[in-house]
Amino acid sequence: MAKKEMDVQQLTDINDCRKAAEVHRQTRRYIQEIIKPGTDLTYLCNEIERSNKVLLNANGLQSG
Repeated sequence: MAKKEMDVQQLTDINDCRKAAEVHRQTRRYIQEIIKPGTDLTYLCNEIERSNKVLLNANGLQSG
């Protein structure tokens, strides 16, 4: 692989990581608002999954 191709691939990987980190940050912030002592773990897991789906559907699989 040529140097230029490697640089482009590295930038693509970095951007993908940034997008994934943003999805994680937004999901974590949302869950921190709803989590309380005694909250059902199944409910939390479903909310995390739903939040990720909403955020990923906003930009397709390019989001994370």
